[in-house]
Amino acid sequence: MASNHEGKPGPYTLVINGKPYQSAERFLTGKEILELAGLRPPKDYQILMRLHGQEYEPVELDEKKDLKEGGIEEFE
Repeated sequence: MASNHEGKPGPYTLVINGKPYQSAERFLTGKEILELAGLRPPKDYQILMRLHGQEYEPVELDEKKDLKEGGIEEFE
């Protein structure tokens, strides 16, 4: 996580299919994560999340994920 000069949380970095993306929002739904990567329509995709080398876990389209948790999040 980066910070801007006002001390507020800055952009959050996430990796989707091996490519880094930035979000100004701390919380994103599975649908928003897919849209960020240009994967449309989101209902045609399954999203999996992995933190710090753990196993992948499925993310529902309406499920919110906290991008502040654990650093850079990785999605497939």
